[in-house]
Amino acid sequence: MILVVQAALFNSGMEEIDKIKEDLIKQRDLINSQIAAISPNTVVFSVDANIINRLGRELVGRAETAVSELVKNAYDADATLVRLDFIESLGTGGMLTIEDDGHGMTKNELVKGFMTLSSPSKIHEPLSPKFNRHRAGKKGIGRFATQFLGEKLTIITQVEADEHATKVEINWNSYIIDRELSSIENSVETVVKQKPNGTTLYIETLRHAWTDTQIRRVFRYVTDLLQPTFLSELSSDLNIAQQGDTFFLVECYRTQNNIKSMLADINKILFEKALAEIEGYVNNEQKGFFRVKCSSFNIDDKSTPISAGEKGDSSIQQYRLLKNIHFKVYYFIYDRHQYYSNGITKLELNNVESLANTSSGIRVYRNGFRVLPYGELGDDWLSLDRNRSRIDIELEDRKSPFNIPYTNKNFFGFVEIVDKEGELFEETASREGLIESEAISELKDFTRKAIIAGIRRLSPYVYQEKQKRDKTIVENSKNIKEKLTAVQLKIEQLTKANNLDNTKNNNPNENGNFKVHELNELFSEINNDFKDILDELAMLRILASLGITIGEFTHEIIQFPIFFNSKLKSALLFETDESKRINLEQVLDKVHHLDTYVTYFNDAVSKNARRNLELIELRRVIIPFVESTKWDFDHEGILVEVEINGYDLFTVPMHPSEWHSILLNLYTNSKKALRRGRPKTKKIKITASKDNKNVFLDFSDNGDGVPKEYENRIFDAFFTTSTPVGINANLNDQMVGSGLGLKILKDLVLEYKGDIYLAAPPNGYNTCFRIEIPKASDDQIAILEN
Repeated sequence: MILVVQAALFNSGMEEIDKIKEDLIKQRDLINSQIAAISPNTVVFSVDANIINRLGRELVGRAETAVSELVKNAYDADATLVRLDFIESLGTGGMLTIEDDGHGMTKNELVKGFMTLSSPSKIHEPLSPKFNRHRAGKKGIGRFATQFLGEKLTIITQVEADEHATKVEINWNSYIIDRELSSIENSVETVVKQKPNGTTLYIETLRHAWTDTQIRRVFRYVTDLLQPTFLSELSSDLNIAQQGDTFFLVECYRTQNNIKSMLADINKILFEKALAEIEGYVNNEQKGFFRVKCSSFNIDDKSTPISAGEKGDSSIQQYRLLKNIHFKVYYFIYDRHQYYSNGITKLELNNVESLANTSSGIRVYRNGFRVLPYGELGDDWLSLDRNRSRIDIELEDRKSPFNIPYTNKNFFGFVEIVDKEGELFEETASREGLIESEAISELKDFTRKAIIAGIRRLSPYVYQEKQKRDKTIVENSKNIKEKLTAVQLKIEQLTKANNLDNTKNNNPNENGNFKVHELNELFSEINNDFKDILDELAMLRILASLGITIGEFTHEIIQFPIFFNSKLKSALLFETDESKRINLEQVLDKVHHLDTYVTYFNDAVSKNARRNLELIELRRVIIPFVESTKWDFDHEGILVEVEINGYDLFTVPMHPSEWHSILLNLYTNSKKALRRGRPKTKKIKITASKDNKNVFLDFSDNGDGVPKEYENRIFDAFFTTSTPVGINANLNDQMVGSGLGLKILKDLVLEYKGDIYLAAPPNGYNTCFRIEIPKASDDQIAILEN
């Protein structure tokens, strides 16, 4: 039969060949039917071609994962250099080329490897032939990454021993529903070799546009794909991939308008200048240890045990499953370069903080390769952001809670998992995370415990540094006061000497007396201003303390609304009594409002921890504020109207938390005015707009208004129209009406070359505070959008 087909093919044209193919497919289907008839009690699978599209969409989660799978293939092929080039890709329809200098594939290897779904070749050959690298992937899903990225794939591959290269072209759009997978053919041909060995992928008609920012993100992930360094001897023995391996490099290019340029590598952090290193491991006997190294505080600990037991259990328990894992993190405290004795400058620390906004976190590497999404921006897999609490430190006479920072932003680090057989840790099919298991729970438990133990070890030293810094600030203020006192004393001495000379000479110097009098008046004015500044600083310290208290409170309480919400919904589900259901729904509604309000404040506190400025679009601060405060509007009986005129109402770069303060302060003032004025219908109107130079925010209410005689004083420190509180009033009541709110807003707005003033209120309103902030330039907005 085979000889007959070969002879027919040799003597036939293309039309006859197509006819022979069609006849063979029919004969195959007939044979399959006959086999099924022989075995009526068995069935076999057939595969619809659409499975390719489904696997491409579902096995590959995102572009970074798709590209990384293809880079892993190059690593497995013993490549030493991989080049990625995004060509004419600012819009859809561009092309991505991935070129490596690995050992390449013969035609037979291409058919049995790449063209075979879930090929077992990497399982049968776990080590690469040249460098004995431990294979990065076993699932055989790399080919679907190309389907995810583009519509067409061309492969040109060559091996050193062959004279020619093999070229395959695959049109992924051919794999459509209602077609048998094996019936779709892809052209293969022999072509001239491009180079001695290696493979090049041409992914055409890209499904997505690629901006510079997106490409940098992909490049950052690809360059972080390999484990930063070996932590354990076992990972070194297994030839697990690491960034320090000079045998494997990745380069990334962008070609636009036929101009090719190399994308710069991301800034590398000066890890050796971190405040501290915290390192930990669980050995083969399932016992956990950690150690801390900090040159600034002269700490270089030996390994200390970490127990797998619950809190309160004093015995050291070993882990049931966890073994052969290591981690290392580099710890930074920002805006405190005085804490470091290793030579880091203020500018360097600021640069590290800027990098932390996009690249901080604790990443996971399994058998040498990065596992997403652990350590990505916003991923809190160790609950460092969500469940952070103050550290109790031992002082001479007491324990004291201390708010030392240890969020994800404070760490750059990675966890190394050595599990070559996948016994404990297995990636999900989409390569997005590890499958949840007891081993994963133990990994999280150990890593979090060890990191917090390291922070506890550092906290007394950081506390001492903070005390030194605070003492320096107080001493500096005392020095200023002492200098002023010295100036005053010198003036008094000069005055006495001048008067004495005039008395002896019987020659009064009226001009000299006048100058001395002027100096006395000037000094008195400076002294009064200085006292006002000290009073203002004292009040600001109280407000800062209150802010820390609010931050701690919102951080601790944020988990409770979720718990209450779950329990109330469960109770509501099984409650049949109508009156009780109504009560439960009312409570559930209030819990929802509480959750919204707490989330808003927690977000404000979290943003306050970040020092970077960013463009602020007014609708993106107004709408969340109104939504989060809605329950208070309803409680106060206030009707709120929001009017936003135009788009792209971007301010110059500001701190996001400053707008939380602005809106909350203006609302607090309006609420007090509405309570005093008692209008029939309480109203607030928030309006946002812009002109050629500024963006505006108008905050209006129909309360009792601002008396004419106070209009020029309301922005002065400590001026208030609020009724004084009693001596036994709590701190919160004392702060409301302190006379600093509008003064702080004025200083804040002036800092950005803006202004705040009383404007003419709209019809039906009595007061309107207008805030003007210079608007962002078109170039700044364009950079943000890209």
